[in-house]
Amino acid sequence: MIDIYDALDFGYDPSVPENIPVVTPPRPAAAPPSKNNVNPQWLPPVGKQTTPSCFVWASTYGLTTFGAAQANNLDPTQPQNQASPIYTYIKVEQQQGEAANSCSGGKIAWCFDFLNTTGGTASMANAPDETGCQAAWTSWGGATLQPDSIFQVTDWKSMTLEGAAGLDNMRALITAGTPFAFGAWLYTDFVPYRGNPVPYVGNHTWAQGPNGKVGHVMMVIGYDNNCGPNGAVLVQNSFGTGWGSQWNGAGGYVWIDYNTFQTIAQGTGVYITQMGAAKG
Repeated sequence: MIDIYDALDFGYDPSVPENIPVVTPPRPAAAPPSKNNVNPQWLPPVGKQTTPSCFVWASTYGLTTFGAAQANNLDPTQPQNQASPIYTYIKVEQQQGEAANSCSGGKIAWCFDFLNTTGGTASMANAPDETGCQAAWTSWGGATLQPDSIFQVTDWKSMTLEGAAGLDNMRALITAGTPFAFGAWLYTDFVPYRGNPVPYVGNHTWAQGPNGKVGHVMMVIGYDNNCGPNGAVLVQNSFGTGWGSQWNGAGGYVWIDYNTFQTIAQGTGVYITQMGAAKG
């Protein structure tokens, strides 16, 4: 089977909008600082997707694990406290009618709908990651695991990322300590990016995959108005720790120039506004 990194098939089509209400995040009482990031204490480690599941890695492993850790004072580096992306991916694909042993992409909203209606999802301790589509279906296609309620997401919203208002929304949300996911088109130099230059600006040549322009979903966790000539957002990716730049002692991150960010972004960012049940 062709590797997703060779095929450039990460699992998202930004041309299809998310069916999520668009709101304006509350503005902080004081002007946001020039540089900020969410609390790394609640961030799970960078992972590596091996299926077209970027939308699940960003929304479920990223945002949901962060939300559960923050709400329950948990250590997100421990598998029992991480929402399983691969189990959630297979269950969401099944809900959407995907044939067994085949793997397609999806939408962020599908994941949050699943996490809400099922009351959470399995943890990485109970549903560890698998490498590739066939292994994922073999392990989890016929399994129905008890969902952990700390991973239930009961409300989520989106916000515009366009123009000056979009950057204001981004800064307001990060200043409030809330990460968000966003869909994007990728340039041809993004997948090979290994941390130079900083910030990432891109070569402005769109990558082409099996279905046309290559789409992807990532999680924004910070910003710096003084990074590069325009400022930059800090992004946690799902390409593994050998990709991108180092941040907080680990690889797998990228500072994306504000102008580039707004050019490649789908136009909205999605974030969690309410988690479900608390632990114990």
